[in-house]
Amino acid sequence: MAQEISEKEGIYSQYDELVNTLREINAKARHNKKFSFAKELFLQDVPERRAWLGN
Repeated sequence: MAQEISEKEGIYSQYDELVNTLREINAKARHNKKFSFAKELFLQDVPERRAWLGN
């Protein structure tokens, strides 16, 4: 049980890190077309990723 909780906490931690990274990319994309292009490439294949970014 404790191991399952630890694994879930690790997953949530990785998820939070991913979300923060994507928010940084999103913020940079507003100022830089290269980041915007990269963001669109990243988002085009998985619609759920748009929800993570709040778009």
